[in-house]
Amino acid sequence: MPSDLLIDLPDGGAVQGDTLLYGLLDPSGTPIDVNHTFAQLQAFTSGNFYQAFDSVGGTNPNNVVPVALPFDNTEEAQSWITDTSDTVKTIDENGKYVLGFEVSLEKTTGNNTTIEFDIFKNGILLTTHSVIKEIRGNDFNSYPSIPRGLDLVATDTIEVRGFRLLGNTNTTTILANATRLTIFKVG
Repeated sequence: MPSDLLIDLPDGGAVQGDTLLYGLLDPSGTPIDVNHTFAQLQAFTSGNFYQAFDSVGGTNPNNVVPVALPFDNTEEAQSWITDTSDTVKTIDENGKYVLGFEVSLEKTTGNNTTIEFDIFKNGILLTTHSVIKEIRGNDFNSYPSIPRGLDLVATDTIEVRGFRLLGNTNTTTILANATRLTIFKVG
């Protein structure tokens, strides 16, 4: 369900609802490439960002039931978010946030499998926040999500979960040190 949330950024750009709008400029006036938005949004938020990654790897999202991805190692901690567990992050301050994640997968055997990754808020699937990727027999790659703007309140929880949509049941694993969750507090 799209949101009517509108986040104005200092350069005149905006993040609205479930879509990152084009037209953002970095501090030098250079247009921001949507593929590099998180790194460039960091400059606008004065370090108000949280980032964690999975340092262990090995989680297999090739299951019909959504599997929560762990983000056990926090790179950038903030007072407005709590690591409730490796898989659940709790927002501690009401505000406007931009969320995204990158999943690095490896599949070494079997036929093609289609895996979907979604953001869950308070345990409920946000259906418009998907990354869907077909993993071929032998494949290794990273798949970023598109950053999403959300209006969150204190006690909201965030998780990223993955599950198999189509294909075989052979193991598809999350790689260590390459799967990240990033959250910006922008308002």
